[in-house]
Amino acid sequence: MPAVKSKNETKTPSHAGMPDWMRSAVLGVFGVVIIAFDYAVGYAYYNAYLEYFNIDSHTFPLDREAYLIEGPAAIFSIGRTAFDWLLSRLDVVALVVAPLLVVWVMFSIWRYLRRDVAKAVLTSPFLQKVHANLNPPKRSYVTLILEAFNLGISAIGLLIVLMYVIGILVSLPWQIGRLAGIRDAETTQRDLDRGCDHPGIVCTAVVKDGIELGRGIRLAQSKDRIALYVNHAAREYELTGKELHTVVAPPLKDLSKLIH
Repeated sequence: MPAVKSKNETKTPSHAGMPDWMRSAVLGVFGVVIIAFDYAVGYAYYNAYLEYFNIDSHTFPLDREAYLIEGPAAIFSIGRTAFDWLLSRLDVVALVVAPLLVVWVMFSIWRYLRRDVAKAVLTSPFLQKVHANLNPPKRSYVTLILEAFNLGISAIGLLIVLMYVIGILVSLPWQIGRLAGIRDAETTQRDLDRGCDHPGIVCTAVVKDGIELGRGIRLAQSKDRIALYVNHAAREYELTGKELHTVVAPPLKDLSKLIH
């Protein structure tokens, strides 16, 4: 005999909520978008950083995984820049945030009271009388043509705005990466300008047959080339038949005994 279902048992409709396949598809698309965004930011960051020193980034390409690592670094740099700006402009931020806070409070109050207000307005005798006596005129063909024309113009305008917004969203990773790369390059250049003689600076020397061809701070390196920061400028060297030596400037000596 077939089992009799209890009255307390409830059936869960198969269409309730989002299907598993749709949830998996949404998560997959979201993951792809995040990875693409991260890759684009990292690629733009690396290119802008090297271009600041007049170095062609295509000469020193990175692996795909390296670009994914550069992406969060660029986003963190932009976030730190924005935070520093906010700290230095607290008066401006207060002037902007205070009105927004007031609007948010008023909107919250309105959301709480809008049902009662809307009910009171809709059930008012005046509005019911106006609605009862309202007799809209029949629309002519000219009116219909004008409405269709306005609808077409609105659709074209909406399409233009949509294309503009899509363009901004597509270029956003590139702009974030470039701003972060230029900012970090400017900050790094202050340390690079100290040169290899500054204590604690790690430099790289290009040596061929025991003769040093150049010494500077490493900016980028590939299998057959290296870019060094030498005398306030970037220089590139081929690595075929050459050796690389690491050179560290000695620390400052304690001169306290010489004072006496």
